[in-house]
Amino acid sequence: MKFICIQLAVVATQLVSVASLALAPRSDGKRGVALVSSGDVPILANSQCSWVYNWGETAPPGVPANIQFIPMQWGSGGIETFASTVLSAATPARTIFGFNEPDMAGQSNLAPPVAALLWQTYLQPLKNNGIALGAPAVSSSPSGLTWLSSFMQACVGCTFDFIPLHWYGEGADNFMAYCQQAHSDYPNMPIWVTEFADTSSNPADVQTFLNTVLPWLDSQPWIGGYSWFALARSVSPLQTNLLDGSGNVNALGASYL
Repeated sequence: MKFICIQLAVVATQLVSVASLALAPRSDGKRGVALVSSGDVPILANSQCSWVYNWGETAPPGVPANIQFIPMQWGSGGIETFASTVLSAATPARTIFGFNEPDMAGQSNLAPPVAALLWQTYLQPLKNNGIALGAPAVSSSPSGLTWLSSFMQACVGCTFDFIPLHWYGEGADNFMAYCQQAHSDYPNMPIWVTEFADTSSNPADVQTFLNTVLPWLDSQPWIGGYSWFALARSVSPLQTNLLDGSGNVNALGASYL
């Protein structure tokens, strides 16, 4: 969800073969960030983050050498050239994300059988290049659960190294319960929370949320990675931007970066 939807979901299945547990992109941390303000990406050089993504296949200029860029195949557009772009990048990809909230009409909007065929044809072959594959990240709306279940059944022969989740809502307890449910559904794969944010309009509540969930995320062995929404100067109406209007780290950013 590049633009703002309040969603995520995960369902278990035994019909899709799964790979071994994927590690966080760098051995020294799980923490990444969703990038909206591309011009501010150099600020990550001295941060606690080890990876970044921008919902696209190409890294923006200025990604620090110590930060892994993770490409995403957002939807069906341009999927025919995604593999060649990823494999020919100056810094080879080690991990990819595939299909952003495909259950949502306002996002990548793919029927499960169509998404499965696209995955089998264009994304699954990247596994042969040693690239870790993140399953489609469905929304947290009720449609997400149904969509992912149907996709898993249709994607015969597909392998996934981890399950990305999106979560938007209020309250650390609700967030942690959702992650734990996903872990229960997929006990043999790491959970990556690739978009999450507290949607309260009160900045103090957002700060409390972040201060509560970060140590919890870091302490769960089954959480493989996570990325806050977002490295941005503004994500109105949310109060979750990590930078102020001048591009300086704000109070929330000081807790995360």
